[in-house]
Amino acid sequence: TLFGGRLMQWADEAAALYAMCQMKTQKIVTLKVSELIFKEPVRNGEFLEFFASTLKVGTTSFVVKLETFSKNITTNQSKLVF
Repeated sequence: TLFGGRLMQWADEAAALYAMCQMKTQKIVTLKVSELIFKEPVRNGEFLEFFASTLKVGTTSFVVKLETFSKNITTNQSKLVF
């Protein structure tokens, strides 16, 4: 199974890329991760899909919601990871 710390790293990178595209700048930092609940393990050979959306835009901040799904390419089934 995939190590949770690695998944957290990829999720942070996905959210950062989304924020960069939305804000049209590369100058961003992650201030806080408010909640991270691992719902299902990610098995070897599964693909990950990251879906980001904007929750709030402030004058100096940007709140991103990120959902992560793992997909089994053999069965074409997806499951919510966190």
